[in-house]
Amino acid sequence: FNFQTVDDPNSDTNEVTGINERGKIAGTFGVGSASNIPKSYTSEPPYTKFRGMVYSGAEGTVATSLTRSGIVVGYGTNPNQLEGVWAFIWSNGLWALLQDPKEGDGDNAVTKILGIGDSDQAVGYYTNASGVEIPFELNIGTEDFSNLHPPGAKSAEATGINGNGNLCGTEVLNNGSSEGFYLQNGTYFTLKYPGAVNTWARA
Repeated sequence: FNFQTVDDPNSDTNEVTGINERGKIAGTFGVGSASNIPKSYTSEPPYTKFRGMVYSGAEGTVATSLTRSGIVVGYGTNPNQLEGVWAFIWSNGLWALLQDPKEGDGDNAVTKILGIGDSDQAVGYYTNASGVEIPFELNIGTEDFSNLHPPGAKSAEATGINGNGNLCGTEVLNNGSSEGFYLQNGTYFTLKYPGAVNTWARA
């Protein structure tokens, strides 16, 4: 394993959140305060030049994943005075904002895309009126959201999906612990590292 530091010079806080098959990455920098809001970027090998991604007027832009063709997804906070956390899709310089129609109001007006595959399918979660995180799968072409139902979950987030439509995520159980889940051909499998209190599946 060879490790390479990826350092956006605009911030001393930086997180790489996604990579595609061509080695292009997406990431986010900024600590999340009012004076240092989260901003995002993409970069290609050797990762010395960074292309900024900021939704105009948003109080934060967080890129989470990208496809082979360079479509980037994520979420933004209060974009252009729209209240809440909105999922976004960025393609060829154009932005699309999305909300799951089942999300709550006020602090529960949250929809986040956390992963995207190369088959126009994305995954994430929304927060319902009771403040519970509900995982979804999103058809990007039709903008249709479909709830996911990992068994035994008190709340859950879908975090990754591949080109075959297999997806993963993390669920919180009634006892407060977390475990990963994997969905393939309609069947859910749980992922728990032996001896661990919590396990998170991300991609």
